[in-house]
Amino acid sequence: MANRQLERADDNVPDNSRNLEACKDCKIILSSNQWRSIKSCPNCGDVTPETTSNFGGMVSVMDSKHSWVARYNEFQGLVPGIYAIQLQDQQHNPESKENSYEREELNEDSYD
Repeated sequence: MANRQLERADDNVPDNSRNLEACKDCKIILSSNQWRSIKSCPNCGDVTPETTSNFGGMVSVMDSKHSWVARYNEFQGLVPGIYAIQLQDQQHNPESKENSYEREELNEDSYD
């Protein structure tokens, strides 16, 4: 089973470490060349996916059904691959999960 997951993941992993872009919907990261060649998102199926190069952090997800990392980052049910933890648009969203943790840490630090 693990070998099948690795074979499937091979198509959904960036082919280099430059010019990376993430899908704005599911956050999967591929190189800009890969996005141009496949012309659709492996998760969303959009014919012309909207992507961004402005993202922070990456996580590798191999088994999205059983991974606590996938569950925590809301990547359950997605294809194996590399995913952005946060998109630039979300970094300024006060409701994002990461910003709520930052607020909690700031509040804890203010009591010291």
